[in-house]
Amino acid sequence: MVEGPLARWLLNVRQAAVAAGTFLEGENPKMKKFALLLSLVFVAGIAIAEETKKPAEAPKAPEKAATVAKADVKAESMEAEIVSVDATAKTVTIKGEKENKTLNVDAKALSSLKTIKAGEKVTITMTNNAVTEIKAAAAKAPEKK
Repeated sequence: MVEGPLARWLLNVRQAAVAAGTFLEGENPKMKKFALLLSLVFVAGIAIAEETKKPAEAPKAPEKAATVAKADVKAESMEAEIVSVDATAKTVTIKGEKENKTLNVDAKALSSLKTIKAGEKVTITMTNNAVTEIKAAAAKAPEKK
């Protein structure tokens, strides 16, 4: 029944432990209770350790900062001449006094990028350094002489 040197060695160790009284034959209910209690304490310790690893939830502070930032946001409008439009990069370049400026376009104004062309005069509304609205500038009435 016993095959191999390792199996024979394990059998010899078990027989020696039984002879010395350090190996329990049969079932011991106190040992089972102790092992169950020890495993419960171990599992509880792991659960507590995992809970302390989680970062404390503090989204309330950023929410307050976001509401303060929204209150400080001002939309500004300006008339400009379009130099170029890049729908893939979501940018529009406008003619400036000294040099041209490239502005990021917000998702709200992306649809208007398809309708505007270079050289057009438009009214641009900006919020937080992003273009939120682009409208064609109203045609000026010719002056009467």
